[in-house]
Amino acid sequence: MGCVSTLLLCAWVLGCADLPGPPSSDPRFPNDQIWTSEHFRYAARAGDTEVCAGVVDQLEAHLQAINSYLGLDWRAGVIDYYKFRDLEDFQANANCPSGSVGCATPSVDVRSTRVLHGHELIHVYMGPVGEPPLVFSEGIAEALSAEGRTFPAPMPSSGWTWRDSLAAPQYNKDDSLNQIIYDSGGWFVTYLLSNFGPAAFVAFYGAVSRNDTADEVARQFQGVYGLDLDDVWNDVQTTVPQFSGVPVWECASATPMVLGGDAAPVTGTCDGHGPFARLELASPTTFTWTDDSIPDFGIIGCDPDGGPFTQIEETSYSAGALALPAGKYCVTPNPPSGVNIPGPLATIRFREASGVLAPNCDSLAPVALVPTYDDTLTVVIANGAEPWFAMPQIPTGNSFRLRRLPDSYGQSYQSMIATVEACDTCQGPCQIIDSESQTQVSNGMVLRFTNLTALDGVTNTGLFYAWGSQ
Repeated sequence: MGCVSTLLLCAWVLGCADLPGPPSSDPRFPNDQIWTSEHFRYAARAGDTEVCAGVVDQLEAHLQAINSYLGLDWRAGVIDYYKFRDLEDFQANANCPSGSVGCATPSVDVRSTRVLHGHELIHVYMGPVGEPPLVFSEGIAEALSAEGRTFPAPMPSSGWTWRDSLAAPQYNKDDSLNQIIYDSGGWFVTYLLSNFGPAAFVAFYGAVSRNDTADEVARQFQGVYGLDLDDVWNDVQTTVPQFSGVPVWECASATPMVLGGDAAPVTGTCDGHGPFARLELASPTTFTWTDDSIPDFGIIGCDPDGGPFTQIEETSYSAGALALPAGKYCVTPNPPSGVNIPGPLATIRFREASGVLAPNCDSLAPVALVPTYDDTLTVVIANGAEPWFAMPQIPTGNSFRLRRLPDSYGQSYQSMIATVEACDTCQGPCQIIDSESQTQVSNGMVLRFTNLTALDGVTNTGLFYAWGSQ
């Protein structure tokens, strides 16, 4: 990873719990534009057009959403938020760890280049609860500010455990080691929140301390959860290799969108609103994306106890359709870049496409493929025991060859999850499509999808296709 990319990435992951807070009159800190609300004092540089007065309303909403989910009642006074103009300004004046673009301090302030830095705000909200080991303090900040990213578990073959995360330093020159701490923390805390609820995690957070031994941390975990920490970590590491965080804020703040309606904006704004859109499905629905959408996006189920998640890549160069159950979903760029930092307008638009994917082969509507020679058909189907079908459509006189791509784009260590077959008719015969060879397909044939069991709740299957003449 290059130097610039590393610095930008640090905006997501670096927090600071041991730095002294400045007085509001410190000349190094932003203090020209000031906005206040019940719980926030927001300071920015003169002429900084990335931020505007509405940011304090967004901050109040963020405080309410996160604290309500965690069961906390904020009583620690006004939070100072210092928004630095850019990276150069931040590095010269913020007094934060080298390489970071945001930090939070015990004196209840946030310093950041971002308009609304969710990760650092969660450090502030959790400050009165306790000061646990970094894997848990950074883990909760990551899990509740995922913003479309995912957190991979350390590969089982690496032998990395929670004890390694406990012993590793937060700030070091080995960026890969640093990232493992944050990724593993976000991954494991997401599991704990989704499976046992926030109350148990808050209790555990307050029961352990930064300098506790591994044995003491394990003892406190046993006391709160009634489970052995080593056993839980090892089990989840092998069964759930990746999590997408708990999208409490993303779903609460997302702009509503309507299937077939106007394109929804998915870009940061000056009030701190992130690049999120909310899609509500009253019943199981099949839909496709349109040509004017952003090229990559993610869809996250808004159930904080764990909902379906999928990532769609390169939509402007591929065909595809999604079949999702009823529910509320957050749509976000994949992955979002510079969340809450205003930028060029990006939009996302979906349209309903009944019958493009269906559990009944006899009532299929055709999936029109993009007419290029090397492209991808993406099919996303909610998990289930019954087979689903699709019918690709190509121009008359042409055929195409299909080859499998890894399902779910890394969600399960690049494994093949679904079984995909090309069938002459709804009744067969069928031929399995794999990643080793290309399968010839023509108009009138159908694709059958079975073994829909992805860990994310929806199975994302990619099919590479190449055109040819019949």
